[in-house]
Amino acid sequence: MERGGLPKPGGVPSPQPSKPVTITSNRPVQMNLYATWEVDRSSPSCVPRLFNLTLKKLVMLKELDKDLTSVVIAVKLQGSKRILRSNEILLSSAGLTETDLQLTFSLQYPHFLKRDANKLQIMLQRRKRYKNRTILGYKTLALGLINMAEVSHTHCKQEHNLH
Repeated sequence: MERGGLPKPGGVPSPQPSKPVTITSNRPVQMNLYATWEVDRSSPSCVPRLFNLTLKKLVMLKELDKDLTSVVIAVKLQGSKRILRSNEILLSSAGLTETDLQLTFSLQYPHFLKRDANKLQIMLQRRKRYKNRTILGYKTLALGLINMAEVSHTHCKQEHNLH
């Protein structure tokens, strides 16, 4: 199966990563990603919610590895195993990077009314490497949290630093 649950022609899963997205200086990187995560309907304290997250800019405040050529932005609910990842975003070779994005994550997720389990993790990741070869998996370079209970009733526009 390929990303999005669509079978690949030939029926064999591809070990290759998704196609990288090239950054041009005058156009933002544009992606729309959708996920519907299962909701526990047996619990009265769990309600399905829809959350839209739009990322407008990626700013690297700290210089990363010299050999880092691309990153992935991923979101997941804390305590969940499901992760929604963007395609690879190619970085310029200059140390500190500032990239315009038009990256939208739309998530239907289970919102728990009586628990503190409604935290969305935003991760900056790179593909794992072993002896200069890309292997399956991702390494998290930076992580940020959004408390979904705080943003469920208000529209918020703010900067979040990932640490």
